[in-house]
Amino acid sequence: MAVISCAILLTMMAMLRNKFCQTKNKIYDTSFVTFENSLLDSFTGLHMGTCAERIITRQGITRDDQDAYSEQSYQRARTAWENGIYKNEVTPITVNDVEITQDEEFENCPREFSSLRVLFDDPKTGSVTFGNTSKLGDGACALLLMSEDAVTGENINPIARIVGHVDAAMESIDFTTAVVIAVQKLLSKYNGNNFCTISIW
Repeated sequence: MAVISCAILLTMMAMLRNKFCQTKNKIYDTSFVTFENSLLDSFTGLHMGTCAERIITRQGITRDDQDAYSEQSYQRARTAWENGIYKNEVTPITVNDVEITQDEEFENCPREFSSLRVLFDDPKTGSVTFGNTSKLGDGACALLLMSEDAVTGENINPIARIVGHVDAAMESIDFTTAVVIAVQKLLSKYNGNNFCTISIW
């Protein structure tokens, strides 16, 4: 009998840390995402937004750069939804007789990115705002992994195959940049650093 494994990934921040989180010698129930616990780095006690501000300063990324990129992202998301790009990637759900078929965030695009206040740092030096920061959201996705024998035995038509994997770790404050190191290692190990062969990021 073929063995099929199914992995469920929940992106809700609280669940990523299990139910309880220890910070500064205190134990918090992270069943609900709150400013005081689930958004704090467990090792430094810094808010995730503050960690981002430090990375931004180190990398020399300006407020204008962030605002322009974020506005472009909102525009691309709207265009993609309007053209049905994500139609086959989202499973509609019904809540209180209302069917939800698409993401809502692209509808929240700020009118003036430059007018939004800084959220986490000194207003004179900070740059992360409601408009250019990542959003809090719940979601789930399912990934069905099968061996080659299982695929053949069950007559399944796979949509992708895993050709390699790596891991990468950095200081906790640099959590947003670890993925960069992982991608670099992966491409170097399996792809000869050829970015042009990657069709979807």
